[in-house]
Amino acid sequence: MIPEPKPQTPDAINVLSRTSCGLRARTFIIDAKTGRTLKKSGWSKNTMMNHGLNVLAGNGAQGPGFAGVISAVNIGSSNTQNYTYNAAITFTQSGTALTSSGSFFTPGMVGQLFKYGTGTGGSEYYITAYTSSTLVTVDTSAVLATPAAGTVWNVIMSNLLLPLFTTTTILSDPGNGTVIPTPGVVQLTRKFTFPIQSAPYTVNEIGYGVGASSAMTQFCGRVVLGSSDVVPVTSYYVVQVQLICNVSPCTAPVAFANTGTNINIAGTGIFVFYSFLAVATTTGNPISYQGLVGGSAGGLMDSETCGFSLVTMPFSLPGGTAPGANSATNTGYISPQAFFTASSVGISTASGAFNFTTAGETLYGFLLPTAVGSPLYVCNDFQLLLTTPQALPSGVFQGTWSFTNVFSRTLSNP
Repeated sequence: MIPEPKPQTPDAINVLSRTSCGLRARTFIIDAKTGRTLKKSGWSKNTMMNHGLNVLAGNGAQGPGFAGVISAVNIGSSNTQNYTYNAAITFTQSGTALTSSGSFFTPGMVGQLFKYGTGTGGSEYYITAYTSSTLVTVDTSAVLATPAAGTVWNVIMSNLLLPLFTTTTILSDPGNGTVIPTPGVVQLTRKFTFPIQSAPYTVNEIGYGVGASSAMTQFCGRVVLGSSDVVPVTSYYVVQVQLICNVSPCTAPVAFANTGTNINIAGTGIFVFYSFLAVATTTGNPISYQGLVGGSAGGLMDSETCGFSLVTMPFSLPGGTAPGANSATNTGYISPQAFFTASSVGISTASGAFNFTTAGETLYGFLLPTAVGSPLYVCNDFQLLLTTPQALPSGVFQGTWSFTNVFSRTLSNP
């Protein structure tokens, strides 16, 4: 049963999506004369820096997005890990005071991330102030009387520790490009090449980020190799990087709780198709994935622009994201586009206001599409189907809308 029209009061409509990101790298030492691979390393996992999450979240209109975060690679010689850990040290906490059982903290850890436990579990708190080698202040209050293991992660690095060379030269390779191995997983791969040098060098660390004109302009993450690569003067060096993003909801519609004000937006939602700036095969150059039109450089999953539309006719959600689908259909009332803006680490939000004169139609759900200029929307990236259809007023229906993208990483303590 459709409820009676509600009072014509402002409404707030808020939707949240989540993307878990990871990157790995492997290296090749290639004999320049024969083209033979002298050494091929296994995959090594990275530490994505806070800035890397911000780049993915769209740190500014028309941000680098998925493709941009691996548009440059640099190499260095330091084998220092991205974390500080001591198996003999444990930690307790009272309020925001974090205490170690022995000398552990340094002034340089301010801004870094403390993570409890071993493996991927455990709470994460930022260190905000240094008092002594056994006492720091963190940003979250908690009580932990039982000593526990912990690790400090350096997630604020702005470059490699001992940088050697940087490249933006992408090696032509059929392995380059964007694939979707399973619904909800977007995998981008690129190979970068470093020219022959006049003296041999040793590589232990790899960085990646946003690049232009053979330089890295924004440092996004660091990989420490499992063993050193010694590159002779007769060889060139190749680094393959692979960015893997798990986007939700994609495999099936998921339930969304009511986060509306004066309106119940509880329902189910799903990404209808993938929309982002991707990487072409072979060349590795950035392209618009899935045929975005109208000059749009990216889409909703790249946190660039987003629109908002009311759906005033019955519809059904697909059972899963369709990688090839592209629908520009809009129904009901359309709100102008808005650019995503960063609000905190790895989080960006597009928001706007609407003021429609409605005629008492039934509201069945919402579309959150890639926008290239109101009222033109390229594709309906995300759809939310209301559990209980709502009756729109006969008159003014006004309020605000927002769509928040949260990009996260998984850190694994030793």
